[in-house]
Amino acid sequence: MHVRVKAFGPLGALTGADGEQVELPAGATLADLLRWIGEHWAERLPPSAWNSREHRFRGPVVLRIGARVVRDRATVLADGEEVGIHQALVGG
Repeated sequence: MHVRVKAFGPLGALTGADGEQVELPAGATLADLLRWIGEHWAERLPPSAWNSREHRFRGPVVLRIGARVVRDRATVLADGEEVGIHQALVGG
């Protein structure tokens, strides 16, 4: 199955504004996609944004499928979905 992963904001500038089409096995979960990110994007992401050991984002990062915020790593992904990665910006 194919899932599109696209980062927005500062993370999008590091990973590519258009995102990437990712091939995953049928029944893949968000955890599988996070492992893929660790294998393919970790070198582009600063340690302040990505925890390579735990395959997860650090700080205020929101993962979305459509309009739905996804937090559970066991969430099963569907063919053709787009997973958006949004880094919350903080400051004054």
